[in-house]
Parts: sequence; C-alpha cells; structure tokens
Amino acid sequence: MRKMWSCSVVGLVLATLCALATAQTAQRSVAVISELGREIRVIYYEPQTGSRTANNRVDRLATSTRAFDRTALVAAQRAIVKADPAAKVLLVAPLDVDVFDPLQSAVVGTSVTIPADIAGDLKAQGQTHLLLFTRHRANILAKSFGGSNLATGQADGLGFYVDRTEMIRNVSKGQTDVGFYAPFVHARATLIELASARVVSSVTMVFADAIPVAGTSFGTDDQLRILGKMLSDQVEASVPALLAPR
Repeated sequence: MRKMWSCSVVGLVLATLCALATAQTAQRSVAVISELGREIRVIYYEPQTGSRTANNRVDRLATSTRAFDRTALVAAQRAIVKADPAAKVLLVAPLDVDVFDPLQSAVVGTSVTIPADIAGDLKAQGQTHLLLFTRHRANILAKSFGGSNLATGQADGLGFYVDRTEMIRNVSKGQTDVGFYAPFVHARATLIELASARVVSSVTMVFADAIPVAGTSFGTDDQLRILGKMLSDQVEASVPALLAPR
C-alpha cells in the first residue's frame, strides 16, 4: 500500500529544508583583502617616429594612505551584503606589505598559498572564505567615441594612460581635442575557501575610459576621484558573479 504524506508533514519537511538552506547561507563569512592600491601607474605614450608602436614610459606613484584598497573593501562589502544578505563580512585593513602573488592567476579548483598566520587568524575569527583583490595584466583598452582603441601596450593594477598626441572627439563640447588620459582598472577578484585554500571562483576587471585633456578642468584630485569611482563600480559589478552558486 502506497504511503500518503499529510499536508502537515509535507509542510514540515519543506520548512525544515528552508531552514537548513538559510543556515547554510548564513555560515558564509567572507574576509576581504585588497592588494591593488599600494601604487598607481601613470603610463605615458611616447610614439616612435612614423609608428604607433608602444614605447611607453611608466611612472609608479606610491599611495601612502592606501585609499584605493579601502575603496575596494567598502565596495566589496556593499556588493556582498546585497548579493548574500546573510553573509558576514570582515574587512581586513591594508597590510604593511603585500603577501600574495601580485598577479594572482590560480584557476578555479586549484589552491593558493595563504600565509599561515593570516589563514589562522581568519579561521579563528570564524571566516569561511577569503575574497582577494590583486592586479591583473592586460592590454589597455581606451575606447574612442567611434569605438576604436586609442591605447597601446599593457598595464596592471590601477592608474592612468596618457597620450598627448591623439586627436579625440569631445562629445560634450562637440569638438575635437588633442590628447587624452584614460583612468584604468586592471584587477582580479578571487574567492578562496579558507579550509582548503581552494579557488572557488575568479573574475577579472579590465576597464578604461578615454577622457579628452584639452579644455577640461580635471585636476589631480578630480582624476583620483574618477579612478576611485571606476574601481568602486567595477568591484560592485563583479562580486555577485563570484558568490553565485556553483
């Protein structure tokens, strides 16, 4: 004789499953570390005679306050809470030295080396995952109004690409200007399971935006603000994919 379950029993089973799912979700505690902002790069395009071949000069500028790392941390917290309201988030203040591979590129399913003292401290505080932001090297893609790429060469991390020779359309003014700068974010976000040091998911952020130089009022503070906003937007857009069920 086929056993029939009562509505009350079925309801109890469903309620139990929902409670278990909620409990499992609530168990995720994410520590966030950023090693993006120890320095920014200013890349100057210096053309070779009769060629658009990259011959770039790179200046590296230290950022003593690590403001960009803090921007990444706060943006990550917003994105995590929005994508997984039950998750707990621990923001780790920028360390005195960067301790991870600066161009971390471990693929999903492999493991990364986490310093024993850091791993121990995070586990002791109940963290289950580490969300790590590091630099990513890629071609600079600074698009013109028409969609073509104005930049040459590669970059990693955060910074500005500067070209004082290219003619660029200033859409807001309806005119063509000489020269542009392009704030860029070349970063990788990696979600790591602390118990096994296994990479759960990883995404890259490669974004630049060409801004006409001539006739603008952008000063150093404004340029840094634009770069910070770009970083924040890229982090918030990328984090949900890292947390998606697999």
